Amino acid sequence: MKNEERKQLLIKMEKVIGSSCFNGNIQNWGPNGQWLGEGRAFRYPLKLNKIGSRKVVDKDIPMRDLMTGRYAFGANQLHIIQALDEVLNMLQNDYGLKIGEKKEGLKADCSQKSECPICAKKVVDVDMHVSQSHTKEWHKYSDDDQVMKRLKGKLRCSGCGSFLKTRKGHDEKCPGTLL
Repeated sequence: MKNEERKQLLIKMEKVIGSSCFNGNIQNWGPNGQWLGEGRAFRYPLKLNKIGSRKVVDKDIPMRDLMTGRYAFGANQLHIIQALDEVLNMLQNDYGLKIGEKKEGLKADCSQKSECPICAKKVVDVDMHVSQSHTKEWHKYSDDDQVMKRLKGKLRCSGCGSFLKTRKGHDEKCPGTLL
């Protein structure tokens, strides 16, 4: 991932977390003294060295300044930007996450979906769908040489149906093997 893309992603991820604060003890009074109930969501301020506290982070901030971003909780500090950067590294290194250009929509176009040969549901990845949703039928389905070519030597976890490059570390995290 390019440095600029990574920086913008860190800014967006921090905004999601910083905007998720809630204080149930705040008393909410509206116009004309109307009681609006207890509690209020708010944006937790991000502290940055040399810049101070910010509720909105400038997208042109240098990466070295952004990396100093932290939340102050009294005497304690959470280095949120460094933590998010570590999470991105973990997702990329341990799970092969590739972050590139932003996708326009979360749902696939119907023209990108294929019909499952077992349940007739329209899905984006038939192999993954059959592997995870029709585990009993997987062996019969995967007997087709084309399926194995598409998987390109990936391993299949019998516990959860995921396709893996390696099983290293998967068994400890797999919900199917933790039961």
